[in-house]
Amino acid sequence: MENETSFFEAKLREYVKTVKMKETKTQKSYSLPSGKLILKKDKEDFKVDKEKVLENIKKLEGYKEYIKTKEDLAWGELKKNLTIADGKIINKVTGEVLEIEGLDVEVKPGKFEVKF
Repeated sequence: MENETSFFEAKLREYVKTVKMKETKTQKSYSLPSGKLILKKDKEDFKVDKEKVLENIKKLEGYKEYIKTKEDLAWGELKKNLTIADGKIINKVTGEVLEIEGLDVEVKPGKFEVKF
């Protein structure tokens, strides 16, 4: 059964390359009479070690507001001002490329789905 499913999924992957798909920011999709073919795009997301980031962000000027008094990283507030571009973490406010130990870019691979 798994072999048959894999075979047909591979055929659908080939077919999806030949048709015009509806594209959004996060995925491409193509509707079929009995379902939908979905190709999710790769997604970059933050991979954070709060303890290391806290330890290292203390050394930077202009980031004190993101440190809570109980010495916990205000990750939610900091993340709002960060963006990922070309695999680098950039502060949207200052334009500074951040290289902080414990804060890296993690690429989550896209995946192919068939929904019925």
